[in-house]
Order: sequence, then C-alpha cells, then structure tokens
Amino acid sequence: MRVYFTPARLYTGGALTTIAPDTVVAQTTAGVAIESLAYATDADGDFYVDTTNTLYTASTKYQLLVSSTVAGTAVSRTHPFTHVTPTTADLVGPAAPSVGAPAVSEDEASFPVTPPADSDYHHTTVFMVPVGGGTVLSGQSASATATSVTVTGLASNTSYVYIALAYDDSGNPSAVGGYALGTAITTPASTIDYPALVKWFINDEVDYHEFGPEEVDPTAGGSQRIPDLGRGREISVLIECQEPVERLTIRSLGVWATVPGGMPGGLRDDVGT
Repeated sequence: MRVYFTPARLYTGGALTTIAPDTVVAQTTAGVAIESLAYATDADGDFYVDTTNTLYTASTKYQLLVSSTVAGTAVSRTHPFTHVTPTTADLVGPAAPSVGAPAVSEDEASFPVTPPADSDYHHTTVFMVPVGGGTVLSGQSASATATSVTVTGLASNTSYVYIALAYDDSGNPSAVGGYALGTAITTPASTIDYPALVKWFINDEVDYHEFGPEEVDPTAGGSQRIPDLGRGREISVLIECQEPVERLTIRSLGVWATVPGGMPGGLRDDVGT
C-alpha cells in the first residue's frame, strides 16, 4: 500500500523550503512502532512510502511518524492512514505520446504533443541528449491536457537526440514516443554567420541603388568600400543583418569623395595625379 505524506518545511529568505525526512516509522495510533520505512518521491515530487500489508490489519487506523531536522532542531509530525486490502498494483504505463518536430530557437525547443488516451495519463516528459556527450536536458508538460513541452537551456551549435515518455498517475513510464527517438536537431549559432547587407538609396529613391546591396563581413577588419555612386547626390544607408542579433554597433561610417579627372581640382587624366 502506498501512503503519501507532507514532510517538514522551513521558511528561508521568504521562500518555503521542503525538508526531507530523517526517518519515517509506521505506528499504531497508540504510538507502537511497526516498521521503519524508506521514503521516495513520485513524478510530481510528492513524498510517499510503501507499506507491507502482512504487518497490518485491513481497515485499521495507523499513523506515520515523520521526523526531520529543521535548522538544527528535531521536528516530528504524524500522518494518519487506514490500511486497506491490497489490490493488484498498477505496473503498466500509458501508451506512448505522439511528439512532433520541435520549433527551435537559440536556447530552447518547443515540441507539439498529442497525449495518449489512457484515463490515468498524467504528463509527458521530453529528454534531450547531446550527441557526443554533455548535460541531458528535459521538459515536462504542464498538465494531462497540455499539448506542448518546452525544453530550455540548449547549447548553441549542438546536436541533440530527443526522447519522449508519457507517465501515468502511478509514475509508470510509457514506451519511447515513436519517431521522436533518434531524431537530431541543432540549435542556431548565437553569432552572425552571414554578412550584413548595406543598401544605398540615392536622392530619396524608394528602391535601393543598382550597385547594392553590398555584402559586408562584420568579422573583417579594415575598410570595406562600395562602387562609385555618382556626383551631386544625397545618399542614405540601410544596414540589414541576416540573423537576429541582440545589439548592432556601428563604430564608424565614413565617406571618401574624389573629383574626376578633367574637373577643376581633380585629376589631370585617368592615370595622372
């Protein structure tokens, strides 16, 4: 028989912290100890113990004595329960969930989920295993009716294999979620892989100049020039990045103007000075 209980709790910095038990002992209501029990937690993090039916009488009231050390002080509390005639334990998990291809951003993946039809279905968990080793990540659906699972904390430029499992109310897992096994995804890089585009607009033109757009490599040093745009014109500049960026800094933007040969102040000829 499985008996759930609430352990001691402690306020730390305004937050309520659960204190795991030091001991859990099953007793009669008169306080006579029957057996010491090892506690565990289910898929929701709730504490429980499993009792041995042969030590108890069905329909008789008993209690759990749960002892914890809270801030250096021993604290105990009792939880009453009535032992019942055991039934066949639920050891069968639900059907596998149906999980679609994820929508991937820089550091998270969101999976569409179709829950199994089992009446005791509880939630779906998606595990993401980095190819070549590393930290395994996971995300859990918010409820039995939720249709998505989001996994956060993905590393850039890392391929993952994702595996989906459904769980029932007893914590039994399903088989692996179908085609989700063995599918790899790669998160995009956090830096700009492609050059920016510089578009030039002449004299308030709606369309950019025929010489544009110019590809500008953000990682290259030195000056990067464009062709001659003609004389006596007003020039507007539009810079476009080929990937989303958090910040774009333009350190300088200069113009170098020359006077053509044969013009006052200009070159004497095409090769002269």
